[in-house]
Amino acid sequence: MTPTQADANGASRPSLQSRLTELHRETPGSRGYAISVIEDGRLTSAAAGEAAPDHTPMTALTPFRTASVTKTFTAAAILRLHEIGMLDLDAPVDRLISPQHAQILKDEGYDIGSITVRHLLMHSAGLNDHAQTQAFLNAALGDPEKRWTRSEQLTFLKEHTDPLGKPGESFAYSDTGYVLLGEVIERTTGEDLSAAMRRLNRWDELGLGGLYWEGETPPYGSLAQAHQWFQGVDILSIDGSIDAFGGGGLIASTADLALAFDARFASRLFDQSATLEL
Repeated sequence: MTPTQADANGASRPSLQSRLTELHRETPGSRGYAISVIEDGRLTSAAAGEAAPDHTPMTALTPFRTASVTKTFTAAAILRLHEIGMLDLDAPVDRLISPQHAQILKDEGYDIGSITVRHLLMHSAGLNDHAQTQAFLNAALGDPEKRWTRSEQLTFLKEHTDPLGKPGESFAYSDTGYVLLGEVIERTTGEDLSAAMRRLNRWDELGLGGLYWEGETPPYGSLAQAHQWFQGVDILSIDGSIDAFGGGGLIASTADLALAFDARFASRLFDQSATLEL
């Protein structure tokens, strides 16, 4: 099923639409909402409010920057590489990333030879998080047109944080860990991250052609991307490279996201049902 084959306006679920409209009315500071639900194989959606300052209506097919929801797709791509025999989840990452990036982490005191792919997946590598430093936020908001690189983001980690502990000792959310996983995907496949994510997550096979990566040309017929705000700033004014290396980067509608998650947990993405239990 694709969003165009499903009910993307919520007409089959009046209660869902009614509740979302009520929620929007109760939160006058909000711009717009969209929600998509799959139940018994059927997609039902609702939307309320606006997707842009020009009063473009929000819909369940309106694409937006999914930010850290991207991490679930990065993790799925890593698991696909594992099940096709291209990647060992318990392999140390020091040889799976560039020597330059490995050295940045070593210089900061990380035991990169003991950090495994599994540690990165589970946020248990002892890595801090460059994206949550005030310095990084100031840089992002202060120079919204800047084109970021993965190396610059790892350097921010080195210059503004300290290691949190030894690998496997504790859990701590780290966007940086998924930036590294994005690099693992690229170097393992020999593909750009956008192409590898599309292939490994089987977007085209699953009829999810509406999903696309930051920096790609939107698919033909896509609606204009929704405006989103962070600390009062419209993030569409910020270059997408700020979050495009695996911790973020996916652009999708709620309808496509719902269908992608349904495929993942209904055994249509992975070759082996046990993959999700690894």
